[in-house]
Amino acid sequence: MLPTFKNKENYLIWKTKNVSVGDVIVFSKSDHVVIKKIVAGPHDVIEISENKILVNSIDISEYFIFDNLKQDHLQIKVPEDKYFVLGTNLPKSIDSRSFGFLTQQDIIGKIMFKVS
Repeated sequence: MLPTFKNKENYLIWKTKNVSVGDVIVFSKSDHVVIKKIVAGPHDVIEISENKILVNSIDISEYFIFDNLKQDHLQIKVPEDKYFVLGTNLPKSIDSRSFGFLTQQDIIGKIMFKVS
């Protein structure tokens, strides 16, 4: 499956640090600008397996692609002032499973819509 966001496409970004679970955000990590979806915020518990994602025991799996995902069971509580982000294509995404939590300082803004 193709990525939701592609290189060389243009998006309107609202520069803000006021973000919440469900927002698709732009952030800086290791000198790279990245787009991912916030799936869990402060104090949330996220659980990921090879075919399921639960946040606070609510199944959000339908929004993600699991094709050939090799994922050890992961269950963590998001600390205060941190966010957990995922890409929609889990087998190919480099996200909080790899680089850990985000802080508000990492966040540049949120995607509002694609500009044609």
